[in-house]
Amino acid sequence: ISDAGSGYVTITNLTRGLRLSATSASYQNRTDVNQVSESAAATNDSQLWIPVTAGNGYVRFVNKQYNMALHVTQDLWSTPTYHDIFNVVIVPPSWNSDEERFKIG
Repeated sequence: ISDAGSGYVTITNLTRGLRLSATSASYQNRTDVNQVSESAAATNDSQLWIPVTAGNGYVRFVNKQYNMALHVTQDLWSTPTYHDIFNVVIVPPSWNSDEERFKIG
């Protein structure tokens, strides 16, 4: 996680060196949930996340471009091969669920 200024951060994958990016693509044809991807540095705000205190040492990451929160779904990434890897999306911040709480460190 790197400081991007004005309270925002970027989240970069150690192995690939790619940044976590929010997208406008819907997730499972939902109008209120968008897909997340990794990509090289972008010129828009899709890779800027503001950590918001979520209590008990947790934060929620809200995307600057879409004003949506990073969220771990209950949907397995690939079945039946993987039993412990879940999809990551962005959702309206009003959901405010445990699936949006992350601990740094």
